[in-house]
Amino acid sequence: MFKGMKPVFWWGLALLYGYPFLMMILEMNIPGLTYHVKIGNAPLSFLYAHVIALLVVPMTVAILYWYVLEQEEKKSGAQTQGVKKNG
Repeated sequence: MFKGMKPVFWWGLALLYGYPFLMMILEMNIPGLTYHVKIGNAPLSFLYAHVIALLVVPMTVAILYWYVLEQEEKKSGAQTQGVKKNG
């Protein structure tokens, strides 16, 4: 089922699921991390859970998927037209 998936898919999947798992492990192992560490008046968990996990990580994965696949398409298009790259 996953045999034909490109490596960028697995990198994105690891980023989307690895970040929350890492934060969960840190919250369980560092006493007081959840509500005692604050930025301004908001707990730090609000920053990494709401801002980073809901906005930054998905946007990064979306750009990663778009950019890598676009570069592969350009590369394959150049090869089908007979253009050789130097390097």
